[in-house]
Amino acid sequence: MWNTPMSRNLTTIDPYRASTGYYECHTCSFRLTTDERVHTCPECGDPVRNIAVPRE
Repeated sequence: MWNTPMSRNLTTIDPYRASTGYYECHTCSFRLTTDERVHTCPECGDPVRNIAVPRE
């Protein structure tokens, strides 16, 4: 088994969870703020991504 920091000590993972979702459309860059989970852009119908939590 590989010894990585994540496998050795799972308590170091940041427990942050965004209370509000901030979504951005992949195609038209429309941004939306909502408490509900969104999968498609209300403007163009293409997929959106949650930008509330940074990607590493």
